[in-house]
Amino acid sequence: MAIIDNTIEAPIIATELVTDPAAPASGPGAGAKEGLRS
Repeated sequence: MAIIDNTIEAPIIATELVTDPAAPASGPGAGAKEGLRS
């Protein structure tokens, strides 16, 4: 399960890092939602 968890977690972190600088005022919560929408 650890391997599966890491596989799912990696792209989420990558999306957050890319979205965070794009909209730092929105915060990590908004960034996560934007990543899921895309």
